[in-house]
Amino acid sequence: MFTPNHYAGIISTAAAHPAVQHLVKPFFPVDVPITTQTDDEGRTLFCVPEEVENALQRQRKLAMYIGGPMVIAAGVQSKGSLLFRMAVIGLGVACIAAHKAQYQMVEKAR
Repeated sequence: MFTPNHYAGIISTAAAHPAVQHLVKPFFPVDVPITTQTDDEGRTLFCVPEEVENALQRQRKLAMYIGGPMVIAAGVQSKGSLLFRMAVIGLGVACIAAHKAQYQMVEKAR
């Protein structure tokens, strides 16, 4: 599992140029204070500050509009078997659908 400190390491080493950090940093919050609480049904709820959730929403949009379609394009252009290409395309579709559902769930709760 990646931690916020892991993302901070990626930003500080692989993207050391200030212009790149300016573009990448809004997608990867660092030093995130995560709190937990238990609801009336005994479920644990993980709570993050609004600016962190906003960054997560940006990540979801990136996955929906860029990542998923790129995976679909890779599947279409693949020289692999039909089964392999369909599996890659299916992963792209699943990526778009999952991130869209998560994005809409958060937007509905706002």
